[in-house]
Amino acid sequence: MKTSLLRRMIWAQGISIGLLWVLQVAITLIPAYRDSSWAFDSTLRMCAAALVAFLQDENQPERIRQQAERIRVLDETFTSEDTFKTGEYHARYQIFDRDGHLLYLSPSAPVGSLAEQGTGFHRVDVQGESYRVFVQDDPSGRYRVAVAESLSMRKRLGWRFLRSTPVAFPLIFLIIAVCTWLLSRRALRPLRLLAESVERRKPGDLSPLHPAVDLKETRPLVASLNGLLSRVSELLQAQRRFVADAAHELRTPLAVVGTQAHTLIREEDAAQREAIGLDLQRGIERATGLVRQLLAVARLEAAGPELSEEVVDLAALARDRTSHILPLALAKKQDLGVEGPERLEVRGDGSVLGMAMDNLLENAIRYTPEGGTVTLRFGREEGRPCFEVEDDGPGMSEAFKARAFERFSRELGSHAVGAGLGLAIVQRAVELHRGNVAFLPTAGPSGLRVRIELPAPPQPTR
Repeated sequence: MKTSLLRRMIWAQGISIGLLWVLQVAITLIPAYRDSSWAFDSTLRMCAAALVAFLQDENQPERIRQQAERIRVLDETFTSEDTFKTGEYHARYQIFDRDGHLLYLSPSAPVGSLAEQGTGFHRVDVQGESYRVFVQDDPSGRYRVAVAESLSMRKRLGWRFLRSTPVAFPLIFLIIAVCTWLLSRRALRPLRLLAESVERRKPGDLSPLHPAVDLKETRPLVASLNGLLSRVSELLQAQRRFVADAAHELRTPLAVVGTQAHTLIREEDAAQREAIGLDLQRGIERATGLVRQLLAVARLEAAGPELSEEVVDLAALARDRTSHILPLALAKKQDLGVEGPERLEVRGDGSVLGMAMDNLLENAIRYTPEGGTVTLRFGREEGRPCFEVEDDGPGMSEAFKARAFERFSRELGSHAVGAGLGLAIVQRAVELHRGNVAFLPTAGPSGLRVRIELPAPPQPTR
């Protein structure tokens, strides 16, 4: 069964009504039942006092029985009119003389004596039934009267009190449920209108939502949906720009590769064929590198908050990436070095951090001339783990540093071949790790020094 907000509201009100009824029973009916018990005890006391008052001047047994019968009939008549149905209430009367002889026994009274425990209120069990009894003596000591009521009768009265209130409860609940359903449907109509407006939208429509009815309760939902639509719109725009830029960047190297392949097929001179083959190989390598970087950018864009966090040894990662890229440095007779402690633990994604290192090292090797120096350093700066790559190449102009992290950006006048994606990949990797990247002054007159700082590890709590 599908969860329904209306059904929940109706059940919530029904449970509330039920709890209110229980509270009413606890606060009103139970004290009322206790008060009724006190009223019955008062009736027993008054009847006993009336018997004593009427019998104190009587000496004949027949007159004693007549007076007692009159009082019993009056007691049953007035009590039945107030509380019980006609004939339902039965008072029990017993009258004894000073010697304990029974002078009067009412029709519903038990044969066994109810006055053996002395004067006052008592509970007496006689012939398998329990009674509430009040016993009083005549001031002259000639008579003892006992007036009793069955305790089972009092229990029936209590249950009658408890059953009288919930009789209308199902009807009340039904009426409230219908009213709640009607009013709630009216109150929840703005939600249905909002859902219908979202359903009617075209797939490409990412404009903000403007509900027909502005409610305080729906504002957080609308704000969250508009925020989601805005983020999706930005992501789609970024993907469109990326696809367009990637297509533009791939068009040139692929066209060059196609031209060189076509020329290679037609060329008959062996020396020319070898030269064209080498150019074709470099074109393929360039296209391959560009595709690899494009895939790296796409992967980092899709990572987002799902980036894995684990303990990464930055020292081991730096040595591994340096050894991996060492053949490129050796091909240009460059000095590639690594500086840092034996171990440096950080929390992050090792593959993404390695991707950032690779791009910094590749850029440094690519733009540094033959015989130059490239150094990868790592350590801590003011408690924050960091690593940097420094080279002694031509460096980068201050004007270009402001947009160096943009995709496909290349400085004019640079003779190195690249796609302009390396620093963009580095910046995205740093953003995913909530760090920062910056250009720092170099030790020599030329060159470039790029440092990445990662967040400090959390301090252990005591």
